[in-house]
Amino acid sequence: MSRYKGQLIAWDVVNENMHFSFFESKLGENISAKIYNEAHRVDGNVTLFLNEYNTIEYSGDGSANPTKYLQKLREIQNYPGNSGLPLGIGLESHFTTPNLPYVRASIDTLAATGFPIWLTELDVSCQPLQTQYLEQILREAHSHPKVEGIMMWTGRDPNKGCWRMCLTDSNFKNLPTGDVVDKLLQEWGLRRIEGTTDTNGSLKLPFSMVIMK
Repeated sequence: MSRYKGQLIAWDVVNENMHFSFFESKLGENISAKIYNEAHRVDGNVTLFLNEYNTIEYSGDGSANPTKYLQKLREIQNYPGNSGLPLGIGLESHFTTPNLPYVRASIDTLAATGFPIWLTELDVSCQPLQTQYLEQILREAHSHPKVEGIMMWTGRDPNKGCWRMCLTDSNFKNLPTGDVVDKLLQEWGLRRIEGTTDTNGSLKLPFSMVIMK
C-alpha cells in the first residue's frame, strides 16, 4: 500500500470477506479488522471499503444481506483503534432481475451508517430485458442521496468477448447498454470526454469524469 499512498481515493481492503474466510481461517477471526487497522495506519486519508456481492442484488443470500453487512462493519469498528476509521460501503451489484423495492430498502438500511456508498461492479446479466433493467438500477442508485459513486463491470476480453454485459462491441461501437449509459450521462449533465491511449493502452481520466455523481 505504501507505494500508492496519497494517490488513491479509496482502498478495497479485504474483498468479499463475508462470503469467504481465507484469512480468518489462517490468521484468526479478527484478522480482517486488524487489516483495516493497518491499512488506515499506512494510508490514513482515504476511505476503506468493505466490498461484497448479493447485498442488494438477492435477498436470499444469508452471508451478505444488509443485516450481515452491518454486523461486519461493527466487527471492524469495534476492534481496538478502529472506532474512527473512514469506512465505505461497496456493493458489487451483479443483477439478474432486480427487485427495486428491495434494492432501495437495502441501501436505506446501509445509509443509516453515514458511510459513503458505492456500486462497485454494476452489471446486468445478458437477457431480453437487460437494457431496461440496467436503466432502472442506474436511476435508482443515482437518485439515492447516499450513493456517491457508480462503477460498472463492462470490460471486453479480446479473446473471450463479453462476460455478462459490455457497453460496446469489439469495434467500440455502442451496444444498447452503451446507449442507455450515454443517455443518462447526458440527462444528468455529466459531460462526455474523449482521449487517446498511450503505447501501453492506458488512458488517464480526471476522477470526476468516471463517477456518476
